Amino acid sequence: MTRRFGRALSGQRAYGTCPQQRGRNVSLIGAIALRGVVASIAIMGATDGLTFEAFISQRLVPKLWPGACVVIDNASIHHCCISTSYRRTSRSYFTLSLFLFP
Repeated sequence: MTRRFGRALSGQRAYGTCPQQRGRNVSLIGAIALRGVVASIAIMGATDGLTFEAFISQRLVPKLWPGACVVIDNASIHHCCISTSYRRTSRSYFTLSLFLFP
């Protein structure tokens, strides 16, 4: 991050530079458990519901164990996962899927 304020000796001008071009957005999706990181993915650009659903079905579900509990916050992209394809994929792995209260 670039400093917003500069420092200089009294009576001297503070000079500084800041980058003119910003990099692309990187979206990180991850799942953690008491034993560490279960699954993670880094995606260039924005994340939508389809991308999140693909992460659940292709990265997270194969690494889950019987009796695992998945807790999801209330972000709008997470609501796609309650579709029938998510329940069909996850039926044998999850015992409980919870949304956090807002």
